[in-house]
Amino acid sequence: VLYSLSDQGIAILMWSYSVMGMPYEDLAEFISYRLLSTTAVNDFSPQAIASALWSMATSGIRNTALVAELTRVAVEPSILERFNAQDVANTIWALARLKLWDIRIVYVLG
Repeated sequence: VLYSLSDQGIAILMWSYSVMGMPYEDLAEFISYRLLSTTAVNDFSPQAIASALWSMATSGIRNTALVAELTRVAVEPSILERFNAQDVANTIWALARLKLWDIRIVYVLG
């Protein structure tokens, strides 16, 4: 089932675990493996990127590889131009909370 989830489905799943206060380190590792071993992360929308990062920050999950990949996608011009104010705020907050600053994204979003 997890392999068939869309970008929004993955972000909502991560968000749900975070809101319920349930640990999901193993799930985050699986999601990271899936996204890093395929091109699925390239299909993430700005909202899905922001939601995934927010969920990781809320749960204290510091998966540096996944954060790096999500921020790499976020600065792609075709993705970057679709960020709205809420996506920007959630992304910057999550990176600050995780203490995983990526100067490229802070520069282009800030």
